[in-house]
Amino acid sequence: MFSLLARSQGWNTDISCGAPSLRARHRAPSNNRPTDGIVPKTAIPPHATTGEIVPKAAFGHPGAAVLCLMKTAIRGATARDRPSIAGNNDHYRTGTTNRENHMDALSVIVQISMLLFVVSSMLAMGFSLTVPQIIAPLKNIKLVLLALAVNFIVVPLIAVAIQAVMNLDQDIYTGILLIATAAGAPFLPKLAGIAKGNAAFSVGLMVLLMVVTVAYMPIVLPLLLSGVSINPWDIAKSLIFLMLLPLGIALVVKARWSGIADDLQPLMAQASSISILLLIVGGIILSWDSIVSLIGTGGIIAIVIFLLASLVVGYFAGGSDPATRSVMGLGTAQRNLSAALVVAAQNFSSTPTVTVTVVVAAMIGLVMLIPIGGELGKRMTTSGSSTKESSSPS
Repeated sequence: MFSLLARSQGWNTDISCGAPSLRARHRAPSNNRPTDGIVPKTAIPPHATTGEIVPKAAFGHPGAAVLCLMKTAIRGATARDRPSIAGNNDHYRTGTTNRENHMDALSVIVQISMLLFVVSSMLAMGFSLTVPQIIAPLKNIKLVLLALAVNFIVVPLIAVAIQAVMNLDQDIYTGILLIATAAGAPFLPKLAGIAKGNAAFSVGLMVLLMVVTVAYMPIVLPLLLSGVSINPWDIAKSLIFLMLLPLGIALVVKARWSGIADDLQPLMAQASSISILLLIVGGIILSWDSIVSLIGTGGIIAIVIFLLASLVVGYFAGGSDPATRSVMGLGTAQRNLSAALVVAAQNFSSTPTVTVTVVVAAMIGLVMLIPIGGELGKRMTTSGSSTKESSSPS
């Protein structure tokens, strides 16, 4: 229906996201049209001119909202940075079109990489673990309570404290607050593998935080931000279909056909590693304009401080076991991008800076936490070697 309405108005539609394109099929006279072919505001829908995010009703399947929101946020930041030149400048218009085509192609690669990474990571973990192994670490009631307290009390308070000190723009603060209240990132098992942490605990912690996030955000965010309304199912469905369902299928295969699971696990792990590399490189390129747009606002500094503080708090709350402590620290710092973007779509569609902040925070988080995880993994290896040497007979 949305596409039919768009066509009746003479708009091109972006089939992948169901959103009208800024480029109209007809053009204004050459003496007064913008050089990039954008028609006057009266000829295009309001959200196209304001950078407003497309309503969630326009998306066709779980997870599409997240991917299209990232794409829209990136395009919105890029559009704001375009020069406005009167007259007919074919060279500029051609260059802009070529750049958009390249960015669109890269956007598709990033979207596919993101889906492939999430699904393959869940499958790799499920093929390598059993349900009792995942549940066992969660029987430590003290550890579970600390994980919940750190992720859902301390981390949001860190965001509030940063705002009290830095007095950020309200939209940037809102974006940071969204990621502060969204825990349970699909990247955690991969980070745990890089850090040589407790893989079973990483999966159990991820599932625990995801489930609590679905109930937590609709209750807490309206208390922190006025006018916010959240439908828990909108958050839950993308997490269920993209994360929990593949994990559940892999666990069943592991329990019933262990040999097949053992054969598939290395393939899924390799697919996960390749896709996250593509995701990081492509995501940085796509998000570059968004990152630049936050320079000078204090937003990037605030995000870095927020992530480091969350990492430190989570790390020291993880107990004495280094394998568990590293997972707790990384799991606390790496937030749930999907949940944060869904809430941004529902409540902050007219303020793209909120979504841009969430996307930039996600990219900065990956770039920061992967090297930190690697360093923790090296320390684990060194510590293990020292222990073996000290326990060997002289």
